[in-house]
Amino acid sequence: MILKSFSITTTISLLLLTIITACTSAEPTETKTASPLQTSTPKPAAEIETNIPEKPLIALSINPETATADEVKKYLERLTARGFSSQNQGIWMQAGDTLLANHQGSIPLPAASLTKVATSLAALETFGPDHQFITLISARGNIENGVLNGDVVIKGGQDPLFVWEEAIAIGNLLNRIGIKQVTGNLIITDKFYMNFEANPVAAGNFFKQALNSNNWPR
Repeated sequence: MILKSFSITTTISLLLLTIITACTSAEPTETKTASPLQTSTPKPAAEIETNIPEKPLIALSINPETATADEVKKYLERLTARGFSSQNQGIWMQAGDTLLANHQGSIPLPAASLTKVATSLAALETFGPDHQFITLISARGNIENGVLNGDVVIKGGQDPLFVWEEAIAIGNLLNRIGIKQVTGNLIITDKFYMNFEANPVAAGNFFKQALNSNNWPR
């Protein structure tokens, strides 16, 4: 894959001469990728039933159970030895009303994967449960002896999950319909992201890299 030049106008045009040598899995003739969200309709929060305990399970934050607290302390020491500060860790372990272990358990800290709950709710509120992120791929020009004398056009649809695998699948499809080489431009319109890169030039370069297995990261 040879990047000769690029220019930025109302679309992103990356001039390329590329040999497409992707994998060999079969793909459908229509070149369209979609990443659907969950299609079931969620209930409003007010309609969701929850089982509330008869009384809150409250434990004092002092004098935890010794054996469990000692194991947690050893775990934190191992993390510290690997370069992870114990000040960035929060642990609260409780069984019934008995405190088992506590390390900064009452200090608010980033909640790791639990933050995905807020992201999912924001996506559902913004796009709705039936939304699909669709990326359209088309070719302009004629094909002669495996060479597309024209352009490959990507119409982005804000798909946040368009990564290496999707681009490689498109390379497979181009091979399947007889396109081994492209002499024109890679043209990107609308919002196309790849590998979580929103910059269209960087995303386009990722896409071109995916079409040539010789340029894949090792």
